[in-house]
Amino acid sequence: MLTQKTTTLIGLLVVLAAFCATAEDPFMRGPGERRWEPVADTVYLQEVGSQVKTEVPVLSVAWFEGELYAATEAGILKLSGEELVPDGDAPDGIERLRVLDGALWGMGKSGLYRFDGYSLEQVSDDAFVDVCLLNGVVNAATRMDVYRYEDGKLVSLEPEDGFKSTNTTYIMEDGTQILPRPEKLGPILRIAAYSGTLYCLRPNGLVLLDGDTVEPCVADWGLPPAMEMRDLLSLGSRLFIGTPKGAGILRGMALTTLDGKG
Repeated sequence: MLTQKTTTLIGLLVVLAAFCATAEDPFMRGPGERRWEPVADTVYLQEVGSQVKTEVPVLSVAWFEGELYAATEAGILKLSGEELVPDGDAPDGIERLRVLDGALWGMGKSGLYRFDGYSLEQVSDDAFVDVCLLNGVVNAATRMDVYRYEDGKLVSLEPEDGFKSTNTTYIMEDGTQILPRPEKLGPILRIAAYSGTLYCLRPNGLVLLDGDTVEPCVADWGLPPAMEMRDLLSLGSRLFIGTPKGAGILRGMALTTLDGKG
């Protein structure tokens, strides 16, 4: 139970608060002096999730021109309402989808395809494993080579005399190299553009292409979570490397691990 003294004190505080609310405060800014703009109170749109079941595993998905495409072993499917239906215009054999430079790219054993929203073009009938956008130019990789897409054609990145090596044993005094065998980028699993450089993921590790030289040293500090590397993702200032023991994160020349442990 409140005493008379406590009740009196509460009453004084209420009166003081009311006075402060109505009194002119010299430190308060008027509407014309505000450094912020009021935000209208609008309806909050709650995100909802749903699942679409398929009879075959989905290998890759892509969102292009307001449509969701999914690559499966049974062909390309397109989201219609709450189900995935076959896209009759899509070629067979597509295993991976990417949206780059205003076009939907499909690749697989049947070749490399480019869809600009109006027409479908088969860029090559060779098997391709990945594409990426490097310095505004689309680069595409087969199992053994990398090409850039220019004027509707694929141009190999490999110099006429082959790629150079960073092994100083093969470097002569005049700067030339004598290699016991040609230096190759492949076998390639994935490619990614990071920090203005092309990175190639191979079964035995990650390499970068430094001009005409294949550089196996991608980090000055740190080791990958595992030597088995499965995928690449370039996101902002980081390059993520998928492994069975967590994700390797390359930032500049430092490699750290994200394994989910607290």
